Amino acid sequence: MATVNIGNIKFNWKGAWSNSTTYAVDDVVSHSGSSYVSIQAGSNQNPASASAYWEQMSSAGTNGTDGTDVGATLANKEIAFKTNAGALDGIPIGTAGQFLKVNSGATGYEYGAVSSDFVKLATATASGNPTSINFADIFTSDYSSYKIIVDNHFANTDSGSALKMKFLGSGTSAQSSGYYSINTNNYYNYSSAGSAGASTGHYDNQNHFHITSENVSSNYSKPTVAEITLFNPRETGVYRWIQVMASIRAHNSHHYIQSQSGYNNNTSDVFNGIQFIMNGSTTFSGGRFRVYGIK
Repeated sequence: MATVNIGNIKFNWKGAWSNSTTYAVDDVVSHSGSSYVSIQAGSNQNPASASAYWEQMSSAGTNGTDGTDVGATLANKEIAFKTNAGALDGIPIGTAGQFLKVNSGATGYEYGAVSSDFVKLATATASGNPTSINFADIFTSDYSSYKIIVDNHFANTDSGSALKMKFLGSGTSAQSSGYYSINTNNYYNYSSAGSAGASTGHYDNQNHFHITSENVSSNYSKPTVAEITLFNPRETGVYRWIQVMASIRAHNSHHYIQSQSGYNNNTSDVFNGIQFIMNGSTTFSGGRFRVYGIK
């Protein structure tokens, strides 16, 4: 009867390879993060180079680690990615409001500020009867024009409550001169059927833009909505233009629709923000203001 040598019936795990240990066929060792099985008995044969004695079972990859301990490779709050060289690396977390994007060389990833053709930059809600709504230092070189939406603004008094806007320099320092604009108002008096009309008001050398030229003067709860476009407010050497379309529920049951075009003729100072105020000592009792940047 023939004799069959079945050898080992399973692999023999020997732990980390040692140059002083004699290994038999089917012994398995770990070395530099990879694992190897012995195919020829011997000692002092490095598994990474002695292919006549060892065959590789699993590879640690090119970075010399076993590829499983991602936590040891990454710092806190990093996102893992594989580099062009095939190595594991981490992207550090950015700051609040940033997003993950491809870098300028298209060779990897990074966190950066939101930048697109139309971006919401800031919002404000009038609460606590403020005397002004300020968007200080909101203009940047990223955007050439800006859109401001005034949503359901309310005045807190029934006297002289027209909405006005000024440019800001640094911080909340308001530009107080050089505002020129023409307002065209179309109105409808719905307490008298069929009563409608139009008027044109020219405001020369004011210290502000009138976003609403008509006072909301019979009841403070009359709403105002407006869409305002500013052109190149940071650019010096040119007039800074404004266009406005506003709708006002005003006094004497009038509903006004106002269009405005104007500019500020201060061509030397950089404008960094805007301020909304009311006539006299009137305060805000409500409303939302949103600023968008446009490239």
